[in-house]
Amino acid sequence: MFSSITLTDKTRINWPDFVRIFTANNYGPKALVMSSCWGAADDLADEFEKVKFRPDIIFGSTDQRFYNEYAVAWTILYNAFSEEGVHRDVARDALRSICAIAHENFRYLRFHDEKKEYVQYPGGKKYEVVEKTKKTKEAR
Repeated sequence: MFSSITLTDKTRINWPDFVRIFTANNYGPKALVMSSCWGAADDLADEFEKVKFRPDIIFGSTDQRFYNEYAVAWTILYNAFSEEGVHRDVARDALRSICAIAHENFRYLRFHDEKKEYVQYPGGKKYEVVEKTKKTKEAR
């Protein structure tokens, strides 16, 4: 289970606290791009499902990726959003390109208004998002 994000200064923020940043400001972005490894965590989506202010789309990877893969993925995504707007069809097309060019372990979660939950694209795939524990220098 992946239950938090680690900032560059090694500060950990758990998903409930992360979501409160948005709700405290009454802010629900059209898209939230999680540029961190394992950014498309189901636990994050579960927390956003509990609140009124949430992103329509959450983009991220389902595992640890290399920096160049993120650079390519987000270049494709941001260009698509800039040119065509931030919505479902654009996100799907961008994700198809990302999976073909950068790596297949990217996905997006879209909030489904009728189901009141996030659904994933591509559908039908099962992902196990697991937090990798870093080895300490002494253990290496």
